[in-house]
Amino acid sequence: MSGGSTKARNKKSANRQEKTNINKEKDRLTAEASTAMAKPQANLDSISKQIEAMRSELKTDLTISKEDIATQIKNELTELKKTLTRNW
Repeated sequence: MSGGSTKARNKKSANRQEKTNINKEKDRLTAEASTAMAKPQANLDSISKQIEAMRSELKTDLTISKEDIATQIKNELTELKKTLTRNW
């Protein structure tokens, strides 16, 4: 009977050791994956900030351009009205 009991204890011990080894490997791989993902994530964050800055700058430039075009059109219309009024 003790032979069977010893085998059972040895098997349980081996199973526990295997689970421990699996958990250690899982933890190691998780840490490795986290480290590997940190740099690409930092790069993505940097790119995202650059894109947002460019978007903001483009929005400002577009607003200024629209205002300049509107002013130019008003001035040209005013000149055209003056010319038409003089010629009639």
